[in-house]
Amino acid sequence: YASQYPWASTNQTALSNYLPFLSLTNKFYDQRESKWVMATQIDIGRLKSWLGTNNATLIKFPPGSETYPNIMYVADFRTITNLHIIRLINGLVIPTNGTSVATANGFTVATPNPLYVWGHYNCPNLSSLGTTNTAAAFPASLVCDALTILSPNWQDATYGSATTALNSRPAANVTINAAILAGAVYTTGTGVGNWSGGIQNLPRLLEDWSGDTFTLNGSLVNLFPSTRATTQFQNPGVYYNAPTRNISFNQNFKDPTKLPPGTPLVVSVMPVQ
Repeated sequence: YASQYPWASTNQTALSNYLPFLSLTNKFYDQRESKWVMATQIDIGRLKSWLGTNNATLIKFPPGSETYPNIMYVADFRTITNLHIIRLINGLVIPTNGTSVATANGFTVATPNPLYVWGHYNCPNLSSLGTTNTAAAFPASLVCDALTILSPNWQDATYGSATTALNSRPAANVTINAAILAGAVYTTGTGVGNWSGGIQNLPRLLEDWSGDTFTLNGSLVNLFPSTRATTQFQNPGVYYNAPTRNISFNQNFKDPTKLPPGTPLVVSVMPVQ
C-alpha cells in the first residue's frame, strides 16, 4: 500500500509521533463489497491512554478534570479508488471520562464512512463476555454508513484476501456493548439478491461464524440508506456464514444518565398555566 501511495508512508511517520493511535497503512478485501478497503484505523486502547497522558491534551484537560471530549467524529475523504473506511481495534476498554460506571459518560464514534469493529468492544469485565451482563460496560455508540463486525480471528493478510475461501476464514466469539446507528442497503424486490438481510444483518459479517456466537448488547437503529458501502446482502454461504446471534437491548439505556454521548433527548415541558 505504501509503495502504491508513497504519501501514506510519509504521513504515517508523523502520525506515529503525534497521533500514535492512528494508522493509514492497513488494507484488506471486503468479500461482500468485492472491493479493496483502505482503512483509517484507530487503536481505541492507545487512544484512551493518549488522552490521559499527551501534553497537548493535558493542557486543555488537566488530570482529574474528567472533561475529555466524549464524541469522536472521524471522516476519510481520500479520493483514491476503492472503499475508504474507519476501523476500530483494541476496543475492549474505551475512553470513559472517569472510571466509575455510575459517573463516567462513555464514548461515541461517529463517521460518514463505513465502520469496522475488530474484536470485542467495550467489555472491561472479561467474565461478562458472551453474556447480557453490561454492569461494567460504559455508555457507547457507533454511528456510521454501514457497520461490519470482524471477529478476534480476523487477519488482514489472509481473511482479507480477494481469494481466501469462506471455509478458510473461521470466526471466533465476539461481544459488542454499544448502541448502533447505521445505514443499510434496503430491500429492492422479492427475488434472490434483493433483500436487505433484515435487522439481524444490520451488523455485517465477513467470516465463517458457524458454531460461533455474536453477542451484541445495545440497540439497533437505521434512519438512512448506506451511501458508500452499497452492495446488496447475499444469503449465508457466499461471503459469510451466520453465527448464533445473542442480540439484546442494553438495559442501561433505560436510565437517561447512562445513554451514550450524543444521544438525542426529548424533554417533556409542562405548559405554562
